[in-house]
Amino acid sequence: MGLESIIREIQERTTIEVNRIISEAEKKAKKLILEAENEVNAEKRKKIEDAEKELERIKKMEKSIAELEMKKNRLTRETEIIEILKKKFFDAILTEYQVKIDKVLKGILQEIENESFERAYVAKGDRELAIELRKAGLEVIESEEISGGAILESSDGSIRVNKTLDLLLEDFFQRNLPEIRYRLFGNRRSR
Repeated sequence: MGLESIIREIQERTTIEVNRIISEAEKKAKKLILEAENEVNAEKRKKIEDAEKELERIKKMEKSIAELEMKKNRLTRETEIIEILKKKFFDAILTEYQVKIDKVLKGILQEIENESFERAYVAKGDRELAIELRKAGLEVIESEEISGGAILESSDGSIRVNKTLDLLLEDFFQRNLPEIRYRLFGNRRSR
């Protein structure tokens, strides 16, 4: 064997070894690329799932907000309707009050007999009541904040008795508000 044949043999072995190394490297590279692609795909799927979950959470939150807004709007409309009815009711009662002032006056005068009052606040323009209270010895102060009746006050202000129509009407209205709401809007438990 000559030098040439040894060189050829070394070249052939080297070529075979290089080809084997290249083949193994290509196999390893394909395996690494496949693993990387699988990891990328898994990460993509996870991100898509996370995004879908977040989207669903946002949809639920927006739905809840919309439902709350609807309930708030419904309650606001109901309250507005009740306030309109309350005003109409109060106006009707005030008209009736003018007709039945004698009964109101008797109630106030009975209160005066039981306590020592010095002042009375009455509705501005309620002349009949003001005259009767002056006859009973009280200082009468007219107020635009009172619709009818009177607020009786002791000399030092320590005793105040509210016999105003406003208070009586508000008390009546508040006691009957559940029934009014039920008759107007029905029985809705899911508020």
